[in-house]
Amino acid sequence: MTTAIGDGFAEVEGLRLHYAACGERGRALVLFLHGFPEHCRAWDAQLVALSRTHYAVALDLPGCNLSGKPQELAAYRAGPVAELVAGFVRSLGYERCVVVGHDWGGAIGWYLAATRPELVEAFVARLRATGQEVATGRFGAAMEVELVNDGPFTLVLDSARDLPAS
Repeated sequence: MTTAIGDGFAEVEGLRLHYAACGERGRALVLFLHGFPEHCRAWDAQLVALSRTHYAVALDLPGCNLSGKPQELAAYRAGPVAELVAGFVRSLGYERCVVVGHDWGGAIGWYLAATRPELVEAFVARLRATGQEVATGRFGAAMEVELVNDGPFTLVLDSARDLPAS
């Protein structure tokens, strides 16, 4: 088992994407998407913790940190970013993953779960509201507080035990 966090790059749709990873490739993939103005290393503690049972990867979203910076403003909308994330998952050799998102990364995760359910095995929204961790509903407003277990979406509160095992 690898508990050291390594860095990597993937070329997706002509854009170079940077990521940090921990754990054994081939195990179930957990993909972390950061908020603004963060970058992939905001998830270091979670990468190490989940690497015991999963291949844990945190992506630098387009335009952030070491990932490429698209020139067109439209490339930063949820749809195009979600498609890059889907391509990134495929570039790692996976067809499905658990997506964990915070802030802007949470919005991208929501978009992926809604438009690419074949890719998203489970989705975890990590938001802060008045200092407490909350999970938000399947298609609700960003700060609406509700815990939902509906169809292919499993939302949990900072609990690795509910993630699909490898």
